[in-house]
Amino acid sequence: MTKSLPVIAMTFTSLMFFGCGPMNPKSTATTSAGATSAISKKAGFGDSKALYYSENQVFVLSVRLHSATDPNGNETTSKPQIGKNIFRIRFIHEADLSPVSAGAQVTLDYTHLKAKIPEIFHGTVERQPDGSFLATAYFQKKGSWVMNLRFSDSKDPIEPNFVDTYAVPITL
Repeated sequence: MTKSLPVIAMTFTSLMFFGCGPMNPKSTATTSAGATSAISKKAGFGDSKALYYSENQVFVLSVRLHSATDPNGNETTSKPQIGKNIFRIRFIHEADLSPVSAGAQVTLDYTHLKAKIPEIFHGTVERQPDGSFLATAYFQKKGSWVMNLRFSDSKDPIEPNFVDTYAVPITL
């Protein structure tokens, strides 16, 4: 019995190092600059250097600040701020880089991460003639916010909707 003890310990040690494999098989790896540029051009995202994959990698998307207006009425396009913030959202299907259909939809919820009593706010989203979406959020105070975007699209009425989400961190 004492002769088999080292074999059991060795087997257990081997399982610890080799048994599980990767815990998250889907990669959220970034693409190279050349690939990002090619995807941006094909998708009509312009010169976007920051592309994101939705949570389940159904869509490739670009989220950019379109404009922000503070409580005094001052407007900027450089960074989000307290007050009204409008974001331009574009997304395409990741599998074949095809555009979304005319029936594609985006919804927006957002919340302050350090609020004593967490609240979920609902933003408005409007589709634009160029196929992009303008999403409006009103941030009430400084700190860390998260915008939860929900995308849905169906290329064919017979196919089920493709639905996916993406969380955008915002710091004011």
